[in-house]
Amino acid sequence: MDNNDMLRQAEEFQRRMAEAEKALEKKEVAAQSGGGLVTVEGTANGKVSGVFLDPALYGVESRHMAEDLIKAAFNAFQENVVEAARTVSTEILKHS
Repeated sequence: MDNNDMLRQAEEFQRRMAEAEKALEKKEVAAQSGGGLVTVEGTANGKVSGVFLDPALYGVESRHMAEDLIKAAFNAFQENVVEAARTVSTEILKHS
């Protein structure tokens, strides 16, 4: 493999990475906890666009329960972000 081949491969890799980043910015991801009491929404690049609390949660006596539900929703969101990134990467590699 000569330098020109290596340069072409590096440029192709950069193009694919840029394509993947754009796709992740556009792909929406959401997660819920507590049967929908807490919802976290954002994009597959991990940026959160909203956190929504069901009004029923306001009646919860235990602040700790509400905090646990919020943490669970964020953790589920992050897992969905990882899965979305994996899916986008696979799709881009298939089409390259």
